[in-house]
Amino acid sequence: MTRWRKILEFPGLGGPGRAAEPQHAVRVQTESLFSDYPGGVFILNEDGRLVVANSAAAPIVALLDAENLDTEAAEKLRHAIGRASRGDVYFGRIVCQRQDDPHGGSRTFDLTLMPGGPVILGLFQEATLERNLMTALKASRELFRDLVSCSSDFAWETDIAGAFTYVSRSGAASYTAQDLIGRQAANLMYLSDDEEAMPTACPFLARDIVTEAEAWLTGADGAQLCFLVSAMPIFDEAGHWRGARGTARDVTEIRARERELAQARSLEALSHAIITSVLSERDPSRMLLAATDALRKAVGASSCWFLERELGRGDSTPRWRIAAVSGADEEALDLPPFLLRAAEDAAEDLEEPRRLINEAGHGVVLGIGRQGAALGVVALLCDSPAAPDRDAVSLIRAIAGHLSVAFSQALLVRELQESSHSDPLSGLLNRRGFLNQAHRRLEQHRRMGRQASLFYLDLDDFKGINDRYGHAKGDATIHMVGEVLSAMTRAGDLVVRFGGDEFGVFFEEADIGHLTRKAEQISNAIRDGARALGIEGGTGVSIGAATFARGSTESLEDLIAKADRALYAAKAAGKKCYRIAEEPEAA
Repeated sequence: MTRWRKILEFPGLGGPGRAAEPQHAVRVQTESLFSDYPGGVFILNEDGRLVVANSAAAPIVALLDAENLDTEAAEKLRHAIGRASRGDVYFGRIVCQRQDDPHGGSRTFDLTLMPGGPVILGLFQEATLERNLMTALKASRELFRDLVSCSSDFAWETDIAGAFTYVSRSGAASYTAQDLIGRQAANLMYLSDDEEAMPTACPFLARDIVTEAEAWLTGADGAQLCFLVSAMPIFDEAGHWRGARGTARDVTEIRARERELAQARSLEALSHAIITSVLSERDPSRMLLAATDALRKAVGASSCWFLERELGRGDSTPRWRIAAVSGADEEALDLPPFLLRAAEDAAEDLEEPRRLINEAGHGVVLGIGRQGAALGVVALLCDSPAAPDRDAVSLIRAIAGHLSVAFSQALLVRELQESSHSDPLSGLLNRRGFLNQAHRRLEQHRRMGRQASLFYLDLDDFKGINDRYGHAKGDATIHMVGEVLSAMTRAGDLVVRFGGDEFGVFFEEADIGHLTRKAEQISNAIRDGARALGIEGGTGVSIGAATFARGSTESLEDLIAKADRALYAAKAAGKKCYRIAEEPEAA
């Protein structure tokens, strides 16, 4: 051995400034032991007293103190020193209490004592962590089983064939552990038409780490259950996949509550949208359109119709007309016949949606009523491969009452508007309603360069009918005139009772020849109608006509005034005739 040095004192060992006894001074090789050894190093004389030690040896040095309270560990160390002083090499494990924390845990050291003439060389390393790990590994299988047994999660392991090889004691999805052992994990997956309800791969056969993937399983009782699955793959030493293991937690009730909450929110949002859209509109037609549009978007339908029931004159059975329609494709808004055929059945069973499947698509119809009486039917069409799901049908069922309120409100507003614009005795437009519509019509004709005409009619000697036959006969005559004018005009024409026995007709695209023929036909029909009412000789009518030429700048008031002057001209000519005002020069 080379480079020995004499140690005279060792500060910090056994107390500040504690010196080694001169007769026990030794030479040591500093690099190899005290500097480079990763653990504790100390040297004792043949009597077992400390000569020198490095700082890592402090736990063992403390056991040499005569006042050490850890008597069991100190006694074991003295026994080991005794054996070494007799020439035996000692290797053993000493467990002692922490000196810096007497109430803490114990520390474990692997100790080696080697005799060498007058001294004993001591080497040791701490093995506390290793000892704790070994203890934990021995208990790990029991610990794992205990944790799995008391956990609400479903622990599992699958093999290379995809079958369960281990299942926690409680089982899962209404299956016992024995039911699942050997069963193919993929067979538990719930097969649904809704691809979003399932992951793209079975998490029980994971090839990569999976964290809380949502998987829907079919339980032993056939119920659909939702699990959050966490998994990690198992590979052999060659890197080949051999299966997977992990846990799964049943969140079916949580998903059900989330679904109910989402439905409640959707219901509230849709109800608010429908009611708000109706209340924000003033035009009843816009109200109906807003309600159908909000409903279509809420349930994801491609088209939505509101069919209004109407009973025409002479009809013994009700008919349906489209009062409002909303569609994603504005070019394809024809109501499929299979939905129209279902309208009558839906009207008989109000507020209960019906699901229909046809080659034209998948649909839902819902009867809308007020106080038990059918007002109409809502029809929805989904032309995608997936039919309206249960959520959509449930949503429609839940808001059926709100829909009835919305559509009833729109229809009521329309009724009020119609009553405010119509004459109750004749059934025709009143002056206000006529002026509103005729203004728009005339402006359209002006922009498009079209012509129009106006009749101003007055019954001859109507006061005499009331005086001779009574006011009831006079009212019947007014009603008869309204029917005659309605029957002898086209769909685009406007017929008005200005008041008393004065009437008017706005003709679209009528030339002088048309006015002449129409004036004669109306005069004859009114005369014959009065005779049918028992009025002797019937009744005559005076007509003043005016035309609106293409490119004219005349207003509606100008046209009415011109027709009124022509009417006075007819009266002055002896009544029971018509006069046509001169056509102004085009601007």
